[in-house]
Amino acid sequence: MTKRHENEARNAASLVYYLFGVEAEVYDTEGRQGVPDIKLLFQDGRVGMLELTRYDDEDEIELESLLNIYESHFDSTGCFVWSIEVSKTTNLKRLEEVYAYVIALCEQFGVESVDCLPDAIKDEDPDVVWFLDSGARLTRHDALLKTEDDGLPRPTYIRQQPIALFTTDNWSELNAGLATLFKDETIQKHCDKLLRSDADFHCLMIRCGMSKLPEKLAELLNFHHDTPPPVEPPPLPSGVDSLILVPEWQGQVLVWCENQWSTYPLPDLFRKITPLD
Repeated sequence: MTKRHENEARNAASLVYYLFGVEAEVYDTEGRQGVPDIKLLFQDGRVGMLELTRYDDEDEIELESLLNIYESHFDSTGCFVWSIEVSKTTNLKRLEEVYAYVIALCEQFGVESVDCLPDAIKDEDPDVVWFLDSGARLTRHDALLKTEDDGLPRPTYIRQQPIALFTTDNWSELNAGLATLFKDETIQKHCDKLLRSDADFHCLMIRCGMSKLPEKLAELLNFHHDTPPPVEPPPLPSGVDSLILVPEWQGQVLVWCENQWSTYPLPDLFRKITPLD
């Protein structure tokens, strides 16, 4: 298990305790080969196994790795805290070269984003033109204005852009989306690994990248819904008792357990968007 996978497994174990109140420990450690990621210890003596996997595309994984290199922030000497949402087309090296200059321009003109700069600058300044075409989006956070001249750099957070989707309370296409998901070879491989374990309870947890998900399933994960989940069971592989779907950025966790769906707010430890406001 890589260090990154181990950290994800520890977060998953914490999430399981948050959801079910079940003690969980990282199980796929050195010396164990081909075993599920997490062992679950129920109060009634049952032992469960949980396998953690992902469902996203290579571009999302690459962007996440790059953001980890930068620790999800740049330094800034501006008066405000700013955030920059980036897409998989954004050149982070070039962004690192121009972000402080672009922020300084925005503060000079008293605007909250690059789009609000004067037209002459947006049309003629090469760094601003690049920024506008880069797929990045800059936002000023007024609530975090520097209140004293302490000489400390102000962070500029960089994060992935959430997928903007039309919200709906229609759960009718949930199982159709899951059927598509379970055809994925990686998901099938992790299901097989989970089911080879001798346990009383088998749970699959999937971190879901929004761009690869069927649209309706992405909507259900990305937004809170007031309508109750459906009562129909999901099309789980035989032997899988529970399913946990975790969105990559924001939204709600969907859980199938004990023959019912439940929804939970996404805990902060799983958020890729740093809470600012």
